[in-house]
Amino acid sequence: MSTRRFGALLVTGIAAAMLTLSPVASAKPGYFVFPGGRISLLTVKGSHGFEITIRRSADTVELTASKEHGSVTYLIDAARTPVDVIEAKFPGLGRVSLRFHPSGKVRREPAICKGRASIDQPGVFRGTIRFRGERGFTRVVASHVRGHVYREFKSVCKRSEVSQGKTVPGYFLHAAATSHGSTIFFDAFRATAESIVHGETSYATVMTERRRGMVIARFAFAFTRSGDFNVEGPSARPDSATVTPPRPFTGTASFHAPPGSPTTWEGDLAVELPGADTVPLTGPSFESYLCLNERCAGKRPQASPISVTFARLARAKRLENP
Repeated sequence: MSTRRFGALLVTGIAAAMLTLSPVASAKPGYFVFPGGRISLLTVKGSHGFEITIRRSADTVELTASKEHGSVTYLIDAARTPVDVIEAKFPGLGRVSLRFHPSGKVRREPAICKGRASIDQPGVFRGTIRFRGERGFTRVVASHVRGHVYREFKSVCKRSEVSQGKTVPGYFLHAAATSHGSTIFFDAFRATAESIVHGETSYATVMTERRRGMVIARFAFAFTRSGDFNVEGPSARPDSATVTPPRPFTGTASFHAPPGSPTTWEGDLAVELPGADTVPLTGPSFESYLCLNERCAGKRPQASPISVTFARLARAKRLENP
């Protein structure tokens, strides 16, 4: 799995975790169910090098603008129209009004686990796309875009068939804060010698907010094999770490949680997020912890969807490269 593909999957996985875009129904013990449904999907180029993806499901419409190591997703409730009709207003940013016209051969793809093959109908979305991101970070105007309508059927999976584990050998550093209606997560993961991705460090930030009927999630991520995630303390349960991630991050942060002393998370670490000012990632409002596998130091806040996504994707890389 290439770093570029791993990054794309990371953003998709975090988006699903943060915005609950891919519900999984319950089933008998040892199994889970993908409920299926119809999805409309199209991609168009925006200005300043951004790619705009619009996805319509039964319940939501989401517009994602992505470029290199950052993206932002805007999510609203879907209008009560057929799934091949996309009607959405993004207050203060723009609107989408499209209808799908099928064109081309229908393709079938195997189910995720047990179930009917999914149906992929290519075609053209015609209508209006007008969008301008905050501070003009990207713009798009279009009336004719190729895309797809997918029909996915209910699929029942054994938990062993699709990795649900949260434990992948490595170091996790996590910090989170909530301020002025926004929640921000920062995570770093460095694989250990037991993993196929030994030596690779992954960094990610997600900032979420609700505004004018929209859920907005801004993402940034980076990968490196340099020694910019340094851990100190007892080998079985380290209690200190320093990170200096590459762009789009800037600065450095230090974590300390010595036995019997308060946990600190300090430094000038910050990140550039699409459509937002540079966001600081340290300070007294953050709660943080450091883990080696399941052994952790510091105050463990609510579980981070980024950590779970890191673990699943790292496990997927190991399965692809046995």
